[in-house]
Order: sequence, then C-alpha cells, then structure tokens
Amino acid sequence: FEDTGKIASFDIAQQNFSRLFKKTYGVVLQEYIVRRRLLEAQRLLLEAPEQQIAAIAYSVGFKDPSYFGRVFKRIYKMTPSRYRDSLNTQLISAW
Repeated sequence: FEDTGKIASFDIAQQNFSRLFKKTYGVVLQEYIVRRRLLEAQRLLLEAPEQQIAAIAYSVGFKDPSYFGRVFKRIYKMTPSRYRDSLNTQLISAW
C-alpha cells in the first residue's frame, strides 16, 4: 500500500507539471516534443539530401515513417519529400 501513495503523488506531480508546461509554452508537452522533432527533421531534410525520409523519421524519434509523413503534412501543408524538393529548388535558383 506504500506504493499506492507514491503513485498518487506522482500523478499529482505529473498533472502539475503538465499544467505548468502548457501555461509556460502554450502547448502540451507531447505537441512540443512533436514540433521539436519536426524542426530537427526539417534541418535533416535540407542538410542530408541523400538520407531517406524514413531514416530521418526514425532518427528524430518517430516509430512509424507513415505517421511522420502525416504529421509533417498536417503541420507544414506538404509532404517531407515535397518540402525537401522545394528547398532544393530554392537553393538552386538562388545560385
């Protein structure tokens, strides 16, 4: 029964943390993590054009490349491959 008290206090601490995190950053922790992963994926899409998109998805913490693609498209309104192509096109035309 001792463990039950520890679990209950952890739940309360976790709720307080979640509430404080959302108040501080304006998003829930899970959404913050997803957006940080997507930012890293954007960097890799630009800096590692030889790397497969599935490998980038795994490297930034997504367990499913299809899910990564859906989330990426929801946030950026284009697929990761289209994003990469548009970056490469911009870079080429800048020369």
